[in-house]
Amino acid sequence: MFVLLLLFFTLSFSEVAFTLNGNTFSQQSFFNKIPREEWNNFSNSQKNDLIKDFIYKELVFLESEKTNFLYDPLIKSKLDNRINQFLINSAYDLFVAFPLVDSLEYSKALKYLKKDIRVRHILIGYKDCRLPIPIKRSKTKALTLSKNLYNDLKSGSNFNDYVVEYSDDPSADKNFGDLGWLSWGRTVPEFQNAAFSLSINTFSEPILTDFGFHIIFLDDIKPSNSSFLDSSAYKALALEKTIMSIPLDIKRVSAKQYDQAAIFNSGLVFNETLLLKVFNHIQNENTKNKIVASGKKNLVNTLNSFNNSGVLCVFDSSAYGVKWFSNHFKNFPATRIPSIKTLEDLKRSFSLAVLQNLCLVKINQEYDNFSFLLDLKIKNITKNLIFDSFIKNHINNVKNIDSTEIINYYNNNKDDKYKEYNLVSVREIKTLDKSSCDSLYSLLQNDFSFLNLAKNNSLTNPRNGGLIEPFTINRYGPMGKKAFSMKINTFSEPIENLDGTWSLIFLEKKINEQYIPLNRVINKIKNFLKKDSQKIAKENLYISLYNKYDVSINPLFFKSDK
Repeated sequence: MFVLLLLFFTLSFSEVAFTLNGNTFSQQSFFNKIPREEWNNFSNSQKNDLIKDFIYKELVFLESEKTNFLYDPLIKSKLDNRINQFLINSAYDLFVAFPLVDSLEYSKALKYLKKDIRVRHILIGYKDCRLPIPIKRSKTKALTLSKNLYNDLKSGSNFNDYVVEYSDDPSADKNFGDLGWLSWGRTVPEFQNAAFSLSINTFSEPILTDFGFHIIFLDDIKPSNSSFLDSSAYKALALEKTIMSIPLDIKRVSAKQYDQAAIFNSGLVFNETLLLKVFNHIQNENTKNKIVASGKKNLVNTLNSFNNSGVLCVFDSSAYGVKWFSNHFKNFPATRIPSIKTLEDLKRSFSLAVLQNLCLVKINQEYDNFSFLLDLKIKNITKNLIFDSFIKNHINNVKNIDSTEIINYYNNNKDDKYKEYNLVSVREIKTLDKSSCDSLYSLLQNDFSFLNLAKNNSLTNPRNGGLIEPFTINRYGPMGKKAFSMKINTFSEPIENLDGTWSLIFLEKKINEQYIPLNRVINKIKNFLKKDSQKIAKENLYISLYNKYDVSINPLFFKSDK
């Protein structure tokens, strides 16, 4: 116990989340994954689930190292492919978007991401602005009006009064222009630049956006979820937010220029004769096998069956054959495989594979320059994949469900789960509209008699208390189906009928009761029992690893029930 306390206080007791196998995990590492504000709003039960999930992944990762599961060739290959996909996706942000980042905008993100702000605004629209309501005033008149309002506010006029009287925001009269809590990157640059530079209880000059002229009032400031990130994660998020603010059309133009330059600089040249042979082979195989679209599996198999071992292309002073492209496509998601209907489609697909390879080579060469952006994400990718693979491998080793277990489950549960009825008899309160139905439902919840309410309010057979002749499950649409799922002597929630009316029903009785034969539910029971045994195996694994690696949770930090 003394050693544990010493370990906690070395870091500062309040900063420690838990220790695992002698390693200390800070609250910072925990809140890098779970937003602090959300955490504070969770119940103790929800917190325990989040703690368990976090610890479980760490435990499985430790166990995978100890048992060499992490180094299994199949797992390593799968992990390498997943990381390579991530790096290729990241390459375009780093090599295309990153050079477009304005250093001033990045500095603003670093400054303002740490806080959330609560703002109200007065919005003065103009003709042809993006407001969903028609505005007649010109842009010049809108600017003049907003300046006059700004000057009046400086002289002491009431902001809320002006919101209700002048704002063109459709919800202004209901919420006094309240936009709620905003984080950096959630609004257009013009608006957020003005809003985040304000002090509490101050307002901005008129700010022009596509929606009109805004006068922004800052009500409050609080720490954002981002403020709890560690330094590297915070810088990475600031850069991501800045990249996201770059207009999409600019990024598209830059990406196209980057692709063209990369292909040109690599000296990519195709063997057009062999390329045509490959295309014809694909067409012939598709025709022979009646394949309409060349999906990933079909394309890889077709390329593997191509027997010519010649050079298909040259780039970066190296020669590549068809098998290289086959292996490349095999390791990437099916969504990345374009449909190949023409020779140009094939050439474009192969060029894309070359581009992906060039990006991967370049990002690995320059990794150290971007490690603050990539390290944490690769770590998460690794732990998530190892966790999923390890758990899948573990639960797949659960013994098969035998027929005796299935029969026992069926016999023990057939009265509750495996009965069916040919007919049911119900009483119905039918109303023309939902509001009437809701009112009657409220009375039923307060122990009013269904029979009396049906006699006085139902459109269906009121004289006999809404009684309906026994019917089968295919009768009466949603109401009929609901009746077959209810227990005797219970009433339903409001049900919308196909004709727009609404119903409440009371189940009187079920008729012609019989058991569903075992052969109709055997597969369903087998799957249920297997999932249940896998769930138990997963839970037992957690308990076993929890005890094996000496987990200690800091109760002062989590304040949970555990």
